[in-house]
Amino acid sequence: MSVSVVHQLYSLQRETSCEKALRTSCSIARTIVLQPSMEFQPVWKRLSNKHVCIGLDRRMYFDNHQVAYYNDGIGGQPRMLYDFGAIRKDMKILAVILHHSHIQRASPSSEEREVCLLVLSADGYLRVFNANNGSLLRSVFLSTAVSYRYLQWADYLHTVQVKSIQFSRQLARQRGVANEYTSSRLLVVAVFKVHPLELVACLSVDRKIFGGDIQDASLNQDVLVVAHSTGYYRMYSLPWIIKHYSVVKATLGEWVELGGTRAGVMGETGFGVPLTLNITERPPLLFEVRSGSELGVSFGGSPTVYLHNPSPKDNSVFFLRSLQSGKLVAKFSTDTVAFHQDVVDFHHDDYLRIMHISGSTVSCYQLVEEGVVKLYTTDFRSLSKRKEIPLRTSSGRTIRRRVCAQDIDDLFVSAVQDVDYENELDLLHAVVTLPSRDGDGTEAWFCFLDDRTGEIIKKVSLPTWKTDASNSIYYELDCILHLVKDGGVSTCHYYRLTRTHSTLTAMPLKNTKFCIS
Repeated sequence: MSVSVVHQLYSLQRETSCEKALRTSCSIARTIVLQPSMEFQPVWKRLSNKHVCIGLDRRMYFDNHQVAYYNDGIGGQPRMLYDFGAIRKDMKILAVILHHSHIQRASPSSEEREVCLLVLSADGYLRVFNANNGSLLRSVFLSTAVSYRYLQWADYLHTVQVKSIQFSRQLARQRGVANEYTSSRLLVVAVFKVHPLELVACLSVDRKIFGGDIQDASLNQDVLVVAHSTGYYRMYSLPWIIKHYSVVKATLGEWVELGGTRAGVMGETGFGVPLTLNITERPPLLFEVRSGSELGVSFGGSPTVYLHNPSPKDNSVFFLRSLQSGKLVAKFSTDTVAFHQDVVDFHHDDYLRIMHISGSTVSCYQLVEEGVVKLYTTDFRSLSKRKEIPLRTSSGRTIRRRVCAQDIDDLFVSAVQDVDYENELDLLHAVVTLPSRDGDGTEAWFCFLDDRTGEIIKKVSLPTWKTDASNSIYYELDCILHLVKDGGVSTCHYYRLTRTHSTLTAMPLKNTKFCIS
């Protein structure tokens, strides 16, 4: 079986805690990926009429997570990890998170060392599966009275939040839990630590406490963020809430006492996870901010600042404010293209930099003592410039070219679909759609960019892109996964890094036995 160099380097990273070895492996992997003789080519595809998900750690899930593949099969193709087979309707999978422990973190627990699949199902259970073979490691019963539907990270690789659907009086009556408390309840949130699974708290977000105009609530690290219909976001400290409003000890597997008597075992079937907090009045407000655009609020900087757009009429002006005091730290304006929704957020790996996606451009800004300065702007339209033949009269005069409908169409087609950061390679990668150079249709590119300068280092053509369908691109070291949802059918296209020439540029691979697929 042929296994790629990049794949083995990745495995070494997961198995070692030596910082120097990690840096060396990442440097070698970056060199291999950027080799001119190494190209990404489509080698495999699979169709599904059910939900398809691309997960962390190079895994692919089909048929609503019932079948899983991993990127280390024969001939560069994925290998099947498990197949759950048919699942009962009452056990339907609602949401899934893939997680693993930190590289440097060691633990005697076998569960700590496994890559795990955290599954929320319709029967009210939160289950932990081994992501390599599908075996059940642990199960926690949540509730059937509360309809939990959403599973999200609260703090990446540390804590998850399980959120219910939003309550209504009709829903409460249907579930037989209608009373004075549920009538004003918006939703319920249960918070868990992962590796191993531990309950942190379970709380109800109530309209009587947080305001009748609340629309949603979620956790961001240790902050409870409540969104209001007026455009305000109000933040509260979760540790403070737990300290002052705890009524039940949040320990899975232990007896819970309610009213001085044993009521049941936390997380066991038939009892589940009750509310561990009873919030009787609004907690102290950390701060509030109003965001006038769909971009919401982002956090970054050191010391921490938050980024928001204060005006609903102008989505090109942004304020940076201190998280501690709320004072204005800096403000800046962006060059906005009205044809596409802009994206402004902190850099994934450097909270002193701000990324801005607008139309066919990606810009990077730096937060400095004097304010915000622009570092670079990359315009991807240079990848697809048409050859223009000048028109001339019989006497030799050049005829000026007017703006035509095709030029306007190109502005709509030219767009950066996504930008992400690959920390192992220290590279940005962007997915871009552009008008084809022959003037007929759209072409898509996957581009590697220098993280510091924005220079396009390498580009990969994506011939599987469909303009009239939903397209999602996922990248993981030596593979690109392209998910196309067209109608009720999803197609997963698998691109693998492959050597196309007989020679490679010299690299520091002495005394290392690897095989390039």
